[in-house]
Amino acid sequence: MRQQRILVLCQHFYPEMVSTGLHMTELFTNLAEFKQNKITVFCTYPSKEEFVQEQLLPTQERYKNVKIYRVSNLGKQHGSIFQRLLFSISYFLKAFWFSLSHRKSFDLIIISTNPPFIGLIAYILKRFFYIPYILIVYDIYPEIAILLDVLKPSSVTAKVWSWFTKLIYNHASRLVVIGEDMRKIVMEKLKPHLWERIALIHNWADSREIQPVEKEKNSFLKQYHLQDKIVLQYSGTMGRTHNIEPILEAALELKAEREIVFMFVGGGNKKKIVEQFVKTHELNNIIVLPYQPFEVLPQTLSAATFSFVCLEDEFTGYSVPSKSYGIMASKSPIIGLLREDSEIADTIRQYDCGVLYSKNNHQSLSDFLLELLKNKERIQQMGENGYKAFLQHFDLLISVGKYQELIESMNPRA
Repeated sequence: MRQQRILVLCQHFYPEMVSTGLHMTELFTNLAEFKQNKITVFCTYPSKEEFVQEQLLPTQERYKNVKIYRVSNLGKQHGSIFQRLLFSISYFLKAFWFSLSHRKSFDLIIISTNPPFIGLIAYILKRFFYIPYILIVYDIYPEIAILLDVLKPSSVTAKVWSWFTKLIYNHASRLVVIGEDMRKIVMEKLKPHLWERIALIHNWADSREIQPVEKEKNSFLKQYHLQDKIVLQYSGTMGRTHNIEPILEAALELKAEREIVFMFVGGGNKKKIVEQFVKTHELNNIIVLPYQPFEVLPQTLSAATFSFVCLEDEFTGYSVPSKSYGIMASKSPIIGLLREDSEIADTIRQYDCGVLYSKNNHQSLSDFLLELLKNKERIQQMGENGYKAFLQHFDLLISVGKYQELIESMNPRA
């Protein structure tokens, strides 16, 4: 079989092992294990200080058979809108020059929707140099920016952005969506005869890395003296699309319940809201922690009696909370603060691996939690159900196999 020389353009990659960075690292290091794949990643230096100091990383290195090129950029990825824009433009220009100058070295380009305009590079190289590209759709723009009130739907920017998005989608050789809701939205942007190019491949967790850790052996629980506590955990990005406010209100209402502890692990725009809420109300039942090292993740996820998965209703289909699969891998049941007809809500119902708390619920979240926590056997069964479903449907190697089939179905430079 002919070797596929693959260029991956993504901002986040090893060692930034959270969110998109984790998924891209896991996917392409495992695809690199196939002898016919030669993979090169062009990324930025990690933006989260919790993981690495920039000056300690080389600009080029080989990690698990993947060749990595890293660049520093102007601006800041987590600064003001201007700083973020400057950061994205800087990375775009460097990625474009790298792709253009090395175009003869690659047979296939793989991109994601982060940053949003990176697809223009792939489009240009396909249009003028006949290099095909696969687009992995993680988030759908400009709709998310409009829903966040960053853009007005009638603005010139929104209209131009929408036009470019459709251009990139319609010229992709293959499109990967991570949820059925997302597939329906993407189909609306494609010409009908191109719908067959869409492949549904769920995100995942790695069963070789994320495994259940018994409470008695969990050093993370011991570190924070939580062995005898009920831990209600939110782990991951606390972004503007995540409705974590009801969790904070529930923590306030349950502050007298000494056996219940709320834990927020991660970062994002709303982390400051959490920290300020704790300070304002002088709460002792909320623990706020930064992103934890990847090797500690099995213990942090397994520490949870329940784990929250949140997504504001209006973002259903435009984004999919992939943290759910790591939670299932740890045997922790899910509490979904989600729309009832969303992708993850369907997963929770189908596999009976948690419960849903929607805006239509007649109970307060605090009362809902107290009632839920009474049945320990039911909690354990939901965790077991989720773990079984994870192994059968959402393990990393299952998704890697589907991506490899997709790559093999393409003809180089066709």
